[in-house]
Amino acid sequence: MRFTAFMLYGFLTQLGLRPDYARSGNTGVSRALKDKLLIVGLSILMTSCSSVYKPQNEPSSPHPKAGYHLNTYSHQHNFGDTLLILSFSGGGTRAAALSYGVLQELRETYLPSKMTRRRLLDEIDMISSVSGGSFTAAYYGLYGEDIFETYEKAFLRQSIQSALIRQLLTPTYWWRSLFTAFDRTEMAIEYYDTFIFNGATFGDIPLERRPYILINATDLSAGNRFSFTQDVFDLFCSDLDKLPIARAVTASSAVPVAFPPVVMKNFAGQCDPSLSMINRPPSGDDRLQDLRLEEQRQSYLGYLKKERRPYIHLVDGGISDNLGLRTVRESFGYISQDKSVRRELSKVERVVIILVNAEVRPSTPMDLSSNKPGIAETVDAVSNTQIRHYNLETKLLLSNYGQKFMEKEGKKFYFIDVNFESFKNDSFKRFFNNLPTSLELKDSEVDSLIEGGRTLLRNSPEFKALLEELHIKQMPRSLRLESTLSPFEEGATPETLVD
Repeated sequence: MRFTAFMLYGFLTQLGLRPDYARSGNTGVSRALKDKLLIVGLSILMTSCSSVYKPQNEPSSPHPKAGYHLNTYSHQHNFGDTLLILSFSGGGTRAAALSYGVLQELRETYLPSKMTRRRLLDEIDMISSVSGGSFTAAYYGLYGEDIFETYEKAFLRQSIQSALIRQLLTPTYWWRSLFTAFDRTEMAIEYYDTFIFNGATFGDIPLERRPYILINATDLSAGNRFSFTQDVFDLFCSDLDKLPIARAVTASSAVPVAFPPVVMKNFAGQCDPSLSMINRPPSGDDRLQDLRLEEQRQSYLGYLKKERRPYIHLVDGGISDNLGLRTVRESFGYISQDKSVRRELSKVERVVIILVNAEVRPSTPMDLSSNKPGIAETVDAVSNTQIRHYNLETKLLLSNYGQKFMEKEGKKFYFIDVNFESFKNDSFKRFFNNLPTSLELKDSEVDSLIEGGRTLLRNSPEFKALLEELHIKQMPRSLRLESTLSPFEEGATPETLVD
């Protein structure tokens, strides 16, 4: 029940209450901030004293249906000549808005055809997501093109953090927290379930009409990725179809300390674990395998030993892979065991991966003063450094895999990285890199992120090369970043904004 400064800092950062001295070096704390610290501290203390928590996932039925398997999706869909995969990174509303902008651009990119008006949006086969990016991925998986009519109002332009803080300060929350194990995480799940996802479960995703949505969290105990797929749930005999989407998205974005883990109960032994593709070693050329994949697989197989792990604790997916890329390679390694799926994949002429990377490199006043940085500033710097280096290793790993794939299969491979560092304009870089990782942004910031996602994708050299191969001519667009960002270089065009 100890309430440390580090715990408090983490919670304040996630809820947008981080004190100004975390950036400015000012050691003063206002009276209002002290009051907030006291309230938040008491909330965490009360949560730690509450009754025993009961996990909400349900056991598998004796005769399970196909379920939310990538293998099921693969049998229902024709991949065509282009396998298109999107990966939405973490980064709060910043990541959600940037990925939404990319979806908008794909919607307006039409394939040449005399028969039907198909767009690149219609070619998406999978969306892998982490943390903030999971809100956009899950919403599109559930509602399809309705996302372009309702998502901004339902999520992007809502003051989510303020709403959660208001609930945190109500007597109702305190009472439920004290007597029913209703903590900050359950409060967030309830809010997302009611106001964003409308009580939908994985069983409500129309798999036959949508891309396969791969929401990723982190297994806190094992330190490895946890993907919300029925293949993973088959290992501990739980029914993913009955799990609320809000619970998966909350797990994917549950920053440790700020939010307690989402807990799953292990029902291993009550079903046939051989139903899971993970229970069979991936086949294929050894050159395309490495120890990382096997280490992840062994982590999943640990769920079979219920006596050792009767419960699974899940937190923010950004801890194990803030880009959501590694699980993509892992997933296709499993489904390629199926002969019919392998046959369909052999017809694919090109593999396209679009990474929507909301990683930021904020300016820091640390090196402008001889003063030693405080705890908050140090924690910020250390975590940012670790994530940045791991992200780089992940992208290099995927690029190397793509090169080997092209050499072995003779197919084309496109890796399109949508990121803020691609802006040539230094003012733009500073603006985007200093946007906070939070669940609440100004409307003007959301506008800039949506337009930024569209501009960055549209002008990516790799994306242009893809369009040239597909004989797609881009329709001219007017530049709208000018209305939301300043200073702006006079005479700039979308083509001059990115490298």
